Amino acid sequence: MSSLFDLFGSLWNKSWPFIIAILFFGVIIALHEFGHFITAKLFKVRVNEFAIGMGPALFKKRPGTKIKFFHQILKENKLKKKNQEEEDDETPIRYEGSAETEYSLRILPIGGYCALEGENGDSKDAAAFSSKKPWKRFIILAAGATLNILLGLLLISVMLFIDGSVLTNEISYVSPAVEQSEESLQVGDKIIKIDDTRVFSTRDLSYCLFYRTDADGSDITVKRNNEIITVNNFLFDDSENAEATYFAITEEDISFLNCGIHSVRECMAMGKLVFLSLIDMFSGQYGLDDLSGPIGTVNIVAEATTTAVADKDYSGILFLLAFITVNIGIVNLMPLPALDGGRLFFVLIEMIIRKPVPQKFEAIVHAVGMILLLALMALISFNDIKNLIVN
Repeated sequence: MSSLFDLFGSLWNKSWPFIIAILFFGVIIALHEFGHFITAKLFKVRVNEFAIGMGPALFKKRPGTKIKFFHQILKENKLKKKNQEEEDDETPIRYEGSAETEYSLRILPIGGYCALEGENGDSKDAAAFSSKKPWKRFIILAAGATLNILLGLLLISVMLFIDGSVLTNEISYVSPAVEQSEESLQVGDKIIKIDDTRVFSTRDLSYCLFYRTDADGSDITVKRNNEIITVNNFLFDDSENAEATYFAITEEDISFLNCGIHSVRECMAMGKLVFLSLIDMFSGQYGLDDLSGPIGTVNIVAEATTTAVADKDYSGILFLLAFITVNIGIVNLMPLPALDGGRLFFVLIEMIIRKPVPQKFEAIVHAVGMILLLALMALISFNDIKNLIVN
């Protein structure tokens, strides 16, 4: 019996970080869908179903009706299938008011979905998504990614309070080699840009200095005594030799007054890192082997969770989770077919030309985009599995 408990304990110790990681991704996706749901309700769009999780439903509930459990749902689905085989045309039941939405909890905790009436433009219902004004559809489509970014902002705030302090962009120390040069950086300088990249926090400052600089160094733009000055070709060198060129930056305590400002700056830095990483990927600096899909990311989150619990230091895992949810939010807003950003792009065109884009054309674009996206995800997932096996 003890060996059985030992086996169970060993399996649990290995699996619980992955369970936490999967649940976190479920929360991100569920929150994303809730953004669509709550704004759709606000604009009186009919929401046919709001589901937490994916796969078969454990139970369903519509306001004013009894809960339907798994076995009842299976029986009902069989009956519906039988009726569809017997009847050529089945008129769907329409529910009005709050009863129109069916809420369900599904077996796989990996996300959820919000089914809007006429979201593909195939409904003449006055409460259909497609019948609403473009600005309302724009808000509904953008709401999911917006909530993801707001979640990231919340996680960053918690992280900063746990740390108790934050590094700023103000230089507090320069190495002797830098100090000897009058045209170089000085104590008190506030770093604004590195090359052509705006610097919001030390995270994107570090990324620009260590990953985007070349052999000639970086052009660092600073604010000094209310003047904007650019130090050209600064080659950051943190070695211990006497001629090393490096600098240190100041640290500021976190309070309720400055937490919001620093949280927004960190969130903006994360968002910019997403764009910089995409630029670096398309320029060939990174390849497919450097990308991680859901499988690889779950593994990374699981490892970070294990480390955080072992060290009792949760700052790193909070940063990672915040970066992931901000990343997902921003990528969803990009004008890519099959994503919310792609649909936002077509709504924006409609708002500009005051005429909807032909539905067939938009459907083809999203269908092709979905095929390409699934192919890319399959390729990245294969790479994730390969890396897991190798490691």
